[in-house]
Amino acid sequence: MELANKVVVITGSGGGTGEAFARRFAAEGAKIVVTDIDSEGVRRVSEAIGSVDFAGDITTQDTVRAVAELARSTYARSTFGSATPAISERPRPVTSSTTRCGTSVGGYM
Repeated sequence: MELANKVVVITGSGGGTGEAFARRFAAEGAKIVVTDIDSEGVRRVSEAIGSVDFAGDITTQDTVRAVAELARSTYARSTFGSATPAISERPRPVTSSTTRCGTSVGGYM
């Protein structure tokens, strides 16, 4: 992977698959922002990999903005990537009323 010195925000990284992403990306040299609604989980993971963290509900615009600002102010970069391995609800069939893939929250990716 070519992740050395890349800034990556990983939502749902306070445990499970998100934690695995955070650990792997950090091992590859990425600069990580650990985010999750589980404050104890984000603190534990961020301490383990030496990153910054933000505990909050990433489905709100204010949280998305705060996480983006944390990434920018901590790592002095204006662009960064985002990985979202978490599933916040039971999977459901794709229908016309299901949110389209690739839609960003509040216009932020």
